[in-house]
Amino acid sequence: MLNVRSYNPALQQRLRGFLTAKDAEGLCQYLASLSHSAFRTAGMMLGDALLKELPSEDFWHFFSTIVPTHS
Repeated sequence: MLNVRSYNPALQQRLRGFLTAKDAEGLCQYLASLSHSAFRTAGMMLGDALLKELPSEDFWHFFSTIVPTHS
């Protein structure tokens, strides 16, 4: 369950779109375009819930693409 303070439906929908499309590179670029607070919210959403919903191979694909740039 997401922390209420970190919940942003529009941001969540956008993040899910990248995950559904398996577009790790697009997600990485999108994260770079966010404001500091939106980036922190996105990080919480990804780490607390969204990435945990992915199958293992998709999780590792996103993890290995995003973490070197946006740890």
